[in-house]
Amino acid sequence: MKEIVVVGGGTAGWLAALRMRQAFNYNITVVKSSKVGILGAGEGSTPHLIEFLDGLGISVLDLIKNTNATLKNGIDFINWKGDGASYFHGFGIFDQRLSFDGSIDLFKSVIRKEQNIDEYYLPAVLTNKYKSPFIYTNQFQFIPNDESRAFKFFENTGNRVNYSIHFDATELASYLEKIAIQRGIQVIDDLVQEIVTDDDDYIVQLNLENNGPLGCDFVFDCTGFHRLIIGKKYNSEWVSFKDNLPMKEAQPFFLPPSVNIRPCTEAIAQDAGWIWRIPLQHRYGCGYVYDSRYISNDEVKAKILELYPEAEIGKKTFKFEAGYHKKAAIKNCFAIGLSNGFVEPLEATSIFSFILSMNEFIRKNYMECVLNRDNTEQSKAQLRCIANEVNRINADINICIAHFIQFHYITDRNDSLFWQEFNSTNTLFDNTIAEIKNINDGQITEQQIGSINVFDRESWNVVGNGCGHCNPDNLQYNELYDIVSIKSSIDDYADKFIDHMDVIDYGRNSE
Repeated sequence: MKEIVVVGGGTAGWLAALRMRQAFNYNITVVKSSKVGILGAGEGSTPHLIEFLDGLGISVLDLIKNTNATLKNGIDFINWKGDGASYFHGFGIFDQRLSFDGSIDLFKSVIRKEQNIDEYYLPAVLTNKYKSPFIYTNQFQFIPNDESRAFKFFENTGNRVNYSIHFDATELASYLEKIAIQRGIQVIDDLVQEIVTDDDDYIVQLNLENNGPLGCDFVFDCTGFHRLIIGKKYNSEWVSFKDNLPMKEAQPFFLPPSVNIRPCTEAIAQDAGWIWRIPLQHRYGCGYVYDSRYISNDEVKAKILELYPEAEIGKKTFKFEAGYHKKAAIKNCFAIGLSNGFVEPLEATSIFSFILSMNEFIRKNYMECVLNRDNTEQSKAQLRCIANEVNRINADINICIAHFIQFHYITDRNDSLFWQEFNSTNTLFDNTIAEIKNINDGQITEQQIGSINVFDRESWNVVGNGCGHCNPDNLQYNELYDIVSIKSSIDDYADKFIDHMDVIDYGRNSE
């Protein structure tokens, strides 16, 4: 029986182990260390996590009950142009009752008439009404605290309302560990002291601090920012975005919970960075992400307490350099999650990129090819080809995320040295320049973004408009659109959705 070892006990480690257990009939072992711990300041995600967990048989109600999870319709970006205004980036098209072309026409019409797009954007309307992405149906009537009834996703034209979740990262890891043990995954609480390889540099053994040698046929590096194997052992080249993206550190902090929880992440721009506020059932998990060239950690802490006197400041900060390892798949090791790379927290892309990379890894049969390799030239050539393809797609994922993140910072804001200098001296990606021009020129139709479509056209449109790049004069719109009646229709439609807190209460009391 083949021995598959996952090193790391954070979200990525447990998700990798559970996915391997589901896909392959091998022995799966997770080596995690309670001495190391994980980042746990609250966590956001994208709809990909819902789909991934659903495939593993883990429901949203399970997460609400066991990880203090709340629902997420998107992100509210506040004060990114320095004018106190906000814009909403949700999941999916403006209203799933519309076709894609209809959604684009509505977007153009609203912007051309200089109206607030958030009032016509279903994820934003739901959020501002404190609504969940679920709706009452004829088949199932949702009744809070009544476990004899149920609710289901509303479907209209084949598209459901996309959504994601917020969760307590520490509690999610603990919950996933319980599920992993139930599914036959072995767990060892220990530290890796030495990585032993054979003559071809394949890992054959991990020497643990307390448990001695652990044999292995394939290893997943999920060691987060430690990057124990892919970085320290294999010295995979690091591709940095530090000249393109400004953030370098984050200071976590916590706030008391709200009675009525707004189902979104808040990203609040500051003089030298931005603050995330993620609502959980028991608290807000927050962080101030900043460029340390313009503000010190002491100044960040003082600013947090100025804004939120009730804040509990986290004991640890974390420093990061935006970028990724050029090779995430090397020999019989695959680095995934933060060990592979990290851009920044702005669009909750860490788990998102993990899922995209994991899907590609499985689709290309990389692990199977490694485990079944022999010394023939044909086998070696096949393995090189697959590894190159996995690493290429992994690089494209990180590059596309970096392009989109940079796009958020390109605004006319100039009220602090950070914003002045970043917008005047930053190194823009060619794709960022092209997108700014496209949106300004009114070219906002569907198109492929890079070699892999990580963020869709809707995302570029709403962020581009929120950053001030849409020129209403350049938009051709459908004169037949009566946006007053459309707004009323969206408002009425949103009222049919279930209150967010009703779903939370239902999940808390579910079996």
